[in-house]
Amino acid sequence: SLAAEEREARTAHVKPMRDHIIGTVLESISDSKLTGHPEQRLPNHASFVFKDVDGNLLLQMLDSAGFACSSGSACKTGNPEPSEVITSLGYSRDWGLGSLRITLGVDSTPEHIESFLKTLPGLVENARKLNQR
Repeated sequence: SLAAEEREARTAHVKPMRDHIIGTVLESISDSKLTGHPEQRLPNHASFVFKDVDGNLLLQMLDSAGFACSSGSACKTGNPEPSEVITSLGYSRDWGLGSLRITLGVDSTPEHIESFLKTLPGLVENARKLNQR
């Protein structure tokens, strides 16, 4: 009953931040794609693939910068191969390995989002450079 009671307020809190993340990532990071439907998605969830990025390396870099994100699909088992869900969406290996899932919560703030959006493009660029070695 609490989830039903708070759904509208929580959605109003996270959805604008999610939409800002989606728009900014797609505009600011080359070779990035949103996975899933652009509008029919959870209000607190955004997932992307980045070409020629090692998603696990990107997660480590984000973690070091203070951001907790995930890679692959929610049902991914830790296998270093691309998620079966990502590949079933038609993404090739060079895209599928570079997946990133971002989930927002009740404690997420616009300031957190701005910090994340300032940090992510540089980390993706660094991860690409390291992937080319």
